[in-house]
Amino acid sequence: MTTAGPYAPALIAQICREIEELGEEHFAQMAVSPESVRGAQQAAHGLIERYGRGPVQAAAQVLEAQLNSKTP
Repeated sequence: MTTAGPYAPALIAQICREIEELGEEHFAQMAVSPESVRGAQQAAHGLIERYGRGPVQAAAQVLEAQLNSKTP
């Protein structure tokens, strides 16, 4: 896993799992609609309320780095 800054790796891993689950839940139909985007935004705000902005941003950066490393 890529660096998670000053946050515990287990916390970042948990947030990453939750972000991935939210993505599957809100975008599973492969058609992005205003409702699915709104739902994903609300879910993201819930993660920030639960864990704080810093850890959620760190988890998002980890996921972005993983995606970029898989992209040719």
